[in-house]
Amino acid sequence: MLELHERNQLKGDELFWFMNKPEEELYDTNTDPHEVNNLASDPEHQAIKLKLSNELDQWMNEYGDMGLMTEKERVWQMWPDGIQPVTKNPIVIQEGKNIMLSCDTEGASIGYRLSKNKNWQVYHQPFDLSAGDTLEVIAHRIGFKPSEIVGI
Repeated sequence: MLELHERNQLKGDELFWFMNKPEEELYDTNTDPHEVNNLASDPEHQAIKLKLSNELDQWMNEYGDMGLMTEKERVWQMWPDGIQPVTKNPIVIQEGKNIMLSCDTEGASIGYRLSKNKNWQVYHQPFDLSAGDTLEVIAHRIGFKPSEIVGI
């Protein structure tokens, strides 16, 4: 589609995908499953548009949706006083050969690597540590500085 668009070989509804999106969109997906005919400005559909808009506003307020917040506002919310927070160090619990990892920073992801395999892996469940193997663990949350690397 990109190549055809560059060569001006698209026609009709095909061009829809390359248009600037309008501020509001409303489609009857029963009669227009490809969402080509925008009904947002049609006077016959203003009642349903208003109803759906109110439901969206209610949902955004109820769930704390931040989609309308600017990036600058979001950064200031995440970084009080302009100071980037640091992800807390991961917690490593070893019971025999079994290793369990966690982090007290809400929303953080944990990565680890073993000396026998230098590739970092995303932690998702406990695993065994073989005799003589060493372990490095790091935690990171988007918008935060990563934690220190913790090793055993």
